[in-house]
Amino acid sequence: MVWFEKVLDRDKSDKDVLAIVVAMHRALPNSLACGHSMNGDPPTPSEKSLNSGRRAYSDLVKWKADSGKFVYVLASHSHFYMEDLFDTAYWQNPKHGGEVLPGWIVGTAGAMRYNLPDLPQDVLKNAKAQTDVWGYLLANVHENGKISFDFEKLGKDHVPEEIRARYDDDFVDNSCFKGNHDPTPHPPAASCQDQ
Repeated sequence: MVWFEKVLDRDKSDKDVLAIVVAMHRALPNSLACGHSMNGDPPTPSEKSLNSGRRAYSDLVKWKADSGKFVYVLASHSHFYMEDLFDTAYWQNPKHGGEVLPGWIVGTAGAMRYNLPDLPQDVLKNAKAQTDVWGYLLANVHENGKISFDFEKLGKDHVPEEIRARYDDDFVDNSCFKGNHDPTPHPPAASCQDQ
């Protein structure tokens, strides 16, 4: 946290820094994908991870307000795709800063794919949440520092012909696409209920 806050402090007044993109493995706490995040995993949630993650999020909200610059937050630990990750009651609450930072989970680069969190369908739709997909996030940086992110989905037609020839279509279809799914649930830690 000392290093992180030192970087934020330095970059706040640097005229050449127009935006910050924070990328991490586990998502910061209290996101839409709260299970399997920095809130920890039951039955052994991590208080240290929870507190440092909430502090990092609050630091980013303050940095954005103080600097007037852009902030984006990316994570990958959960093997699905989701936008608007921090549009939750916790981060909307003024006592936690009342700021929903733009955030994404992009865990779609080859690992066993997970079920989406147990959320209402309208929330999942608004978050453009997708499971059982492969893809990557493409960032387009604008001159003013704003960054537009687009999920580039990869399908069977993106598998190189030499791979299909080597492993055959049945293996690629069933092992890489249809069969590469881990249904293990990732229940949220108790701190995910905090508001």
